[in-house]
Amino acid sequence: MFKLLTAMMLEIGLLFMFAPQTLVRAAITWGNTTYPEPPRQSDGQPGFIAFNNVFTPLSASNSANLVNGNYNVGVEVTKSAFNQSGAIWSNQPLLNLNNNFHAQMALYFGNNSSNPGDGMTFSLSSVRPTSPGANGAALGVWGPEKGALLNSDKEASDPQTLKKSFSIVFDTYNNSDTLDRFVYNQGLTETKPHGEYVGYGYPGMPDMYQFQGLFTVTNLSLYQQPAAGKYYGGFDMLPSNISNNQWHEFTFDWQKDNAGGGTLTYQFDAIKRSVTWTAAQISAIFGNSQLYMGFTGSTGPSGKASEAHVVAFQQIPGLVNATTSASLWQGKTQVDQSSLLNGGDQLQYHYTIDYAATSLQSWPLLNSNLTANLQKDDQFDYVDASGKVLSVGDTMPLTLTYADGHTATATGTVTSTGLSITNLPGFTSNLNRTMTITLPVVVKQQSQFDNLVRTNYTTGSVSGDNAQFDFNSLNYTIAGNPGVLKLTQAPSFHFTTSTGGDPTVSAMIKGYAGRQSPITQPADWLAAPAQPLQITDTRPKGSGWQLHVQLSDFTPTKGLSLTGQAQLVDNQTLLPLVTSADTILYQANTAKQSLTTTPTAYLKTPPQPTITAGHYRATATWTLQTAP
Repeated sequence: MFKLLTAMMLEIGLLFMFAPQTLVRAAITWGNTTYPEPPRQSDGQPGFIAFNNVFTPLSASNSANLVNGNYNVGVEVTKSAFNQSGAIWSNQPLLNLNNNFHAQMALYFGNNSSNPGDGMTFSLSSVRPTSPGANGAALGVWGPEKGALLNSDKEASDPQTLKKSFSIVFDTYNNSDTLDRFVYNQGLTETKPHGEYVGYGYPGMPDMYQFQGLFTVTNLSLYQQPAAGKYYGGFDMLPSNISNNQWHEFTFDWQKDNAGGGTLTYQFDAIKRSVTWTAAQISAIFGNSQLYMGFTGSTGPSGKASEAHVVAFQQIPGLVNATTSASLWQGKTQVDQSSLLNGGDQLQYHYTIDYAATSLQSWPLLNSNLTANLQKDDQFDYVDASGKVLSVGDTMPLTLTYADGHTATATGTVTSTGLSITNLPGFTSNLNRTMTITLPVVVKQQSQFDNLVRTNYTTGSVSGDNAQFDFNSLNYTIAGNPGVLKLTQAPSFHFTTSTGGDPTVSAMIKGYAGRQSPITQPADWLAAPAQPLQITDTRPKGSGWQLHVQLSDFTPTKGLSLTGQAQLVDNQTLLPLVTSADTILYQANTAKQSLTTTPTAYLKTPPQPTITAGHYRATATWTLQTAP
């Protein structure tokens, strides 16, 4: 509701007045013509990192690092050829089960829709093997299929079995009569007849091997729902052939608990599994918590199954131990999901990078600078030190602050989605360091009615040639613009006689009768020239409005009050102003209906038997309110 009070004054001799009161990586290239480049990031940057001096093929294996110039850009576990046996392992332990970690990579299985096989594994072991494991269905990790008179202990302890280990297998060949018999019995359906699956297990644990009869072959203990209390493996059927000339995303996470155990979670495309280990189980499986990371794989004999097995890394645990964080601040208050931001609010993005001296490599490895692609809300504008809004293509000088108090400089370039920084100083191994980038922004003035709720709004990434990290997303709300409904201007009327003079005492004793429909005899009225009346309504939606007015009696400086009835004429329409009565003058049925008009005012008064010359004042209350 919006109110204005106005006053009416009447001077007899005589004046009568009514007066108002808001993933970028380093420039490395794939350079391999045998295998397609891994999918690029949404910002167009490469979908892989370099990893020099991290993995070495085992002697007599068919594995190799894929090299382009000075960089290792991928791992070829096997070529697409027959009789391949691949095994490539980290040179030192990369994973520590006493710490949380995350690994991310893309896997490629060649392009063989008719007869793919045999598959590949991602494996962890506390002991780095020295030679490839059993070929074929064993995929370089399981105990070899030796047939009769075997038992589980012999299979687990065979020299070709991967000891003290855990493996995630991507099995692309249906060995339903041997190792994959349990998978075949449980998992094959009319819609998934090919037998490809993603599974996990413990190659060095006897529980993984079962036999049916005296003269038979080895079956792996793989179950869709593994029983508790046993070192059985689990599996999920793949919905389709993965040797399809496409890269497949694979992530591997470890979340430790407070009792020496933890939960391992892996995801391959849409398949996701979690496995929880106690401290005792970790000891039984691995013997200790320091683990090597490796990849094994195999293809079939001549004339049978074959496919390529290739790995491109996006994050390798331990290589660069860094954490990143992004936050949004309004003054000294951090913005969170409960914050309501308004157009014109001044904010700051804070991007923080913590690099740990425990990293195996400097970051970046060969280049001197890191690259950041920082994303801002599309309802924010970057501003310079003077508060000027920056446009796409403008540069922003940056001062980088470090936790030890020193500073450095960099330069950002405004893009359509945020800010690109290509000259961030890197981090040197064996030195802990924390860097913060501060970017000022202003919230744009909003035009929409509803609030904009931001949930997990992305903030960008930072990368070098050997590691890349995403900044966390943010949550907050940008207030919509409900618009304004306002009585911007109320009219001010100066009443006189039809000849332009003030009414006399004798004329007031006689009265001004006022003739209607329309006013045809001006001499019967006191009149005032047209004056502006303005209502501003910028609300994009909502209910209409009504403009009310209520007029008091006219009170003199001394003596008795007089009564009168004012009449507004707007486009030949008569709008009465009745003393002491609340009157609706104008109204609109919907929002966004502003009004600008210039009504003319007339006043009639009954005969006043007693009247004294002087000033008479009446107060009008104008009320603008929403209406149903």
